Amino acid sequence: MNFVTGGTGLVGSHILLNLAQSKQEITALIRPNSDVSSVKKLFERNDSSALFENIKWVVGSLKETNQLIKIMEGATIVYHCAALVSFDSNDRRELIQTNIEGTANMIDAALDVRPKKFVYLSSTAAIGKQPKKKVIDETCEWDPDNKNGVYSFSKHYAEREVWRGIEEGLSAVLLNPAVILGPGKWGTSSTRMFNTVYSGLQFYTTGGNAFVDVRDVANIAIHLATSDIKNDRFLVFSENLSFRSVLDSIAIYLNRRKAKYLATPVMGYLAGLFSEIWAVIGGKKPLITRDSSRSANSTQVYSNEKIKQALGYEFMPVEKSIKDTCKIFLAEKN
Repeated sequence: MNFVTGGTGLVGSHILLNLAQSKQEITALIRPNSDVSSVKKLFERNDSSALFENIKWVVGSLKETNQLIKIMEGATIVYHCAALVSFDSNDRRELIQTNIEGTANMIDAALDVRPKKFVYLSSTAAIGKQPKKKVIDETCEWDPDNKNGVYSFSKHYAEREVWRGIEEGLSAVLLNPAVILGPGKWGTSSTRMFNTVYSGLQFYTTGGNAFVDVRDVANIAIHLATSDIKNDRFLVFSENLSFRSVLDSIAIYLNRRKAKYLATPVMGYLAGLFSEIWAVIGGKKPLITRDSSRSANSTQVYSNEKIKQALGYEFMPVEKSIKDTCKIFLAEKN
């Protein structure tokens, strides 16, 4: 049996689809009042509506270790994808509870159940900021003196819990995907980029990052779960690109104008600051934060040689990922 957390998220839902299409037994953990409509839509989009009914949805919480043990009982492979993604410092407590403490509880439960493999969906953010012009790979170490954001902090210390589990005898692999592209619940996570461009993005930044299609992340997670590879981590992405080139491609495929004004680092910082202040006054989440604006104006370059050599994997070009996602976005917007 496959046990999946975060099944309503971008990566988790695609893992569920892949597992269901290969006729595997699946139990997925969801919170009370979770909305599974985006998962159902994903299955419909891939001509797999009937397979959606094969998922056993179980209501539970990452806060209850004993409950997790009961739900996880009999699992041969665990995919831990549940996480909070936020660059808002006001979410620090929730980030710690969900990403760090939730992962610690999952590890404790897995150490009791002893699945064949524990797959943890981390992030390149867990590596933290590195010196400029340095090519980042799996050997890079976290530097607590760098200005790492709250999300990076939470994912790094969540990874430490997985390594603790490994030291106590758990067979696990860690995936560090970069910016993940693909169709999901529009307006959440990286799908916000498509909404923003569609609504009329005016400003671009000077930064860059690595990008990957969600289908590649799900495929690699399952490949690693069923392989002999264990107790290792892998950066997962297709290409290093500038944010401007990615946003321009999205604009082209959404038939929207490209952003034409440069948002300098100072402008981005001030915009993030005022957005955070206004959010506090209005009791809402900020549209951007100082942390996210810093990231948008910095460039991180990564290496994916390790995963390519380990699996002989060929990644989907980012342009194809953008084209496919934009096609779905337009179909579901109209």
